[in-house]
Amino acid sequence: MRIERYGDWDKLQSALDAISLPHPRMRFDCAIETKPPKKRAVQLFRQSLNRMCLYVTFILRAIWDYLFFSTRAVKFGDWKRLDAVLKNCLPARMEKALNRAAIKCALLLVREIKKGIKSQAPGGKKFTPLAEATIEKKGSSKALIDTGFLLSAITQKIMGDKAFVGLLRGTRNKDGDEIVNIGAIMEFGATIQMPSGVTIVIPARPFLQPVMEKYLPEIKAIFAEEILGLMH
Repeated sequence: MRIERYGDWDKLQSALDAISLPHPRMRFDCAIETKPPKKRAVQLFRQSLNRMCLYVTFILRAIWDYLFFSTRAVKFGDWKRLDAVLKNCLPARMEKALNRAAIKCALLLVREIKKGIKSQAPGGKKFTPLAEATIEKKGSSKALIDTGFLLSAITQKIMGDKAFVGLLRGTRNKDGDEIVNIGAIMEFGATIQMPSGVTIVIPARPFLQPVMEKYLPEIKAIFAEEILGLMH
């Protein structure tokens, strides 16, 4: 920003040039040549000095008025470029880099979790085999993919430099059961006491944690790559 002048400065300059300031030295010299009385010479000198002070005060006041009462602050220059530079400063670039890293990691984990369920070995750790009675009932030996609801419900949610990966609460299957509860039973296992007195033990078949552990070094590498990229 800078201060711009407003008003007719040429007119002011002309008015200042037209002012004839009495010069005290000239008046005093004249008084010496004509040899007036000493008091008269002092009196003329004082009058000249007073007039000069009066004119100087007038000029300074005029300049003051023009500078501070006839001006205003205005934007000057390429402010759009400044805004772009500020948006591209290190804190803003860091935020974008962390956001990109979070998105990359989230997409990686979702892809690998789904692949792990399909292969029945998330993160390279095989599921506990289903019981024979369960295999006969469902007609398949594969866990967690009876209807495909759990598989399709695995998703990600980006929150700035963080990301949620897994099952979102509120998602339900065709029977109205909340998918996150089913996923918790699969991940951690459960012991269910039936009204008939029969106890059903469902072994843990973790499909999230093994993948997280396996790809933790790659996740760190992704964040490191994005952060180091800010230095180039």
